Amino acid sequence: MERFEIIATTFYGLEEILAQEITEELKAEKISILNRAVRFQGDTEALYKANYLLRTAVKILKPIAAFRANNDEELYEQVKAIEWENYLTIKKSFAIDSVTKSRIFTHSQYSAYRTKDAIVDRFKKFEKIRPTVDTRNPDVRINLNINENLVILSLDSSGEPLFRRNYRLEQVEAPINEVLAAAILKISGWDKKTPLLDPMCGSGTFPIEAVLLATNTPPGKFRKFNFQTWLDYNESLFNKIKTDAELTIQPLQTQITGSDLNPKAIEISANNARRAGVRKMIRLEKADFFELSEKENLFVVMNPPYDQRIQIEKIEEFYEEIGSHLKHHFLNSNVCLITSNMEALKRFGLKPKQKFKLFNGPLECRLTTYEIYPGSTKKKHLRPKNNQNLMG
Repeated sequence: MERFEIIATTFYGLEEILAQEITEELKAEKISILNRAVRFQGDTEALYKANYLLRTAVKILKPIAAFRANNDEELYEQVKAIEWENYLTIKKSFAIDSVTKSRIFTHSQYSAYRTKDAIVDRFKKFEKIRPTVDTRNPDVRINLNINENLVILSLDSSGEPLFRRNYRLEQVEAPINEVLAAAILKISGWDKKTPLLDPMCGSGTFPIEAVLLATNTPPGKFRKFNFQTWLDYNESLFNKIKTDAELTIQPLQTQITGSDLNPKAIEISANNARRAGVRKMIRLEKADFFELSEKENLFVVMNPPYDQRIQIEKIEEFYEEIGSHLKHHFLNSNVCLITSNMEALKRFGLKPKQKFKLFNGPLECRLTTYEIYPGSTKKKHLRPKNNQNLMG
């Protein structure tokens, strides 16, 4: 197959883990790390696999043109010169997504509008009829990226971002992103065999992603992709990729548990896990974290409230009590915690083994890992108000 450039986008701080995934999962060449993206060489099979198998990618783009433009007219003419009939027909709808970082092109929506005009005008000139623009569910999604005067146009093979696995159709407040959850599990060093507990499981994202990771279940199994509507879509190739991936799914070798103080969160987690086909592999229970005791040899992953969307009275003391409870009741265990509340994190009371800077949406966060050893006298704990769920 012909090889071409592919760009996999991701979130800040996940570039290296994504590059590692690309190396392990794809027959990729010339892998290079960019800002919030990884570039590599691959073929159509690699493009399909990237969408279906990668857990830490957000979009898979196929660049088709790069040029320099110094004004709107140059942008229009250069776009119009591209042979769009290789990617579109008058029966195919399309949409433009634009990202601009430029002193020349200061309005991304206007740049997208001019790009759309250029494509439509080319079809009107040669086909005498225009293709349809559909911003919600287009057959072909085009990515426009402008950095100063450098313009890169790519086909977006994913469509909806890849963190939309299509199982989390219900959620509690402040849920963690599926891609971020999968990346945290990979970064944390969890061996897929140690029993895993999320004691503030919210929508169930961590437990579900843990099962998918531990069983080698493809994250793209539950959704469709934009490349399936392309003119050159190879259905038999994609079916073979899916069949081969099914053969690599493994039995779960450990216990994965999610608990939460909020019974609604447990119900939502159960529904999401059922849609992901992993409900029988996750133990879900309504439980107050501070009443869990005498736990040993676990891997604990947590996304406690940041005091942003979920308000906790005396948040710094709350974090102190979380750390204290872990120290006294979760002996010989590893803990992985993500938060954006740096002041509260200082009160956690445990010495971090590792620290990573990540973003949960727009919030700058710290991912910290800990090893729990026997501690001292137990302290009285604080509890959140109104029996609200502890994790999004």
